Amino acid sequence: MKKKISTSYVILVLILICFGLFCLLPAVIVVSGSLSTMEQLTHNGYRLIPTPISFDAYEMLFNDMGRIFNAYTVTIYITVVGTASSLIISAMASYSLSMYHFKHRSIVSFIVYFTMIFSGGLVPYYILVTQYLKLADSLLVLILQGIAQPFIIFLLRVFFTALPKEFSESARIDGANDFVIFFKLYLPLAAPGIATAGLILSLSYWNEYVNTLLFITSENKFTLQLLLMRVVNYVEYLKRALASGGIPLTAINIPNDAIIMATCIVSIGPMFLIYLFFQKYFIKGIVAGGLKG
Repeated sequence: MKKKISTSYVILVLILICFGLFCLLPAVIVVSGSLSTMEQLTHNGYRLIPTPISFDAYEMLFNDMGRIFNAYTVTIYITVVGTASSLIISAMASYSLSMYHFKHRSIVSFIVYFTMIFSGGLVPYYILVTQYLKLADSLLVLILQGIAQPFIIFLLRVFFTALPKEFSESARIDGANDFVIFFKLYLPLAAPGIATAGLILSLSYWNEYVNTLLFITSENKFTLQLLLMRVVNYVEYLKRALASGGIPLTAINIPNDAIIMATCIVSIGPMFLIYLFFQKYFIKGIVAGGLKG
C-alpha cells in the first residue's frame, strides 16, 4: 500500500527547493560573470547564461601559468601538512581535557579559552615570529599559525567527553595506556568530529593570506589567495589609472570584473570538491556536536 503524501510535505519540499535555488543563484552568477566580457557586463549586466561565452578573464589570469601552479603547490602543501598536524595536536589536547583523572584540566581549559577572547596583538606577534622564532619568509610560519586552534580543541572535547567512560576504563584494565586508548579507541569513535574539525581547518589553511602578507617575501612561497589578491589589486589599479586618463576600460579589452569572478572560481574550486566528499561527515559532526554540547 502506497503511503499518501500530505499537502504540507509537498509545500515544505517546494519551499526547500526554492531556498536551495536561491542559495545557488550567487554561485551561478559568479560563474557566468567569469565567462563574460567587460563590454557585456557594462551594457547588459550579469546574466545567468552569458552570450557569447568568453574565456578572456581566465586567459589573462593564467597568463603566467608557472606562478599559479607554484601558488597552488604551496597552498596544497600547507593545507595538507597544517591540517594533519593541527588535527593530531588538537585531538590529543582535547582527549586530555576530557579525562576526569587529569588534575589540572580546569586550569588548562581556562588558559585555552582565554586565548579565544584575548590576544597579544599584531605587533608582539610579528616581533615573536621574526625576532625570536626566526620564522620570517618560511612556510613553517604558515603551518604553525593554526596548529592548535582553541575552537577546534573545544569542539573535539565535546565528542571525547560524550563517549562512555567505561570504554577507557575497560581498556585500562586490559593494560592499555593513554596512547593506545586515544589512537585505537577514541579516534575511531569520534570520526564525525574529526572530519568536521578537518574540514574547518583545511578551509582555514586554504584561505590563508594574512600571514603570507606579513611574513613571506619570496614570491615562490606565495599562497594562492595572496597571489590572486595581487592580481585583483593590479587590475583595480589599472582600471583607476585608465579612468583617470579618460580612456574607457572597454576600449583596452581588460575584463576586470570578470577577472574578479574568475579568481573566486579558481580559489574555491578545490575546496568545493572536498566539501562535496566530506559534507555527510561535516553535517553529522555538527549535529552530533550540538546535541552532545
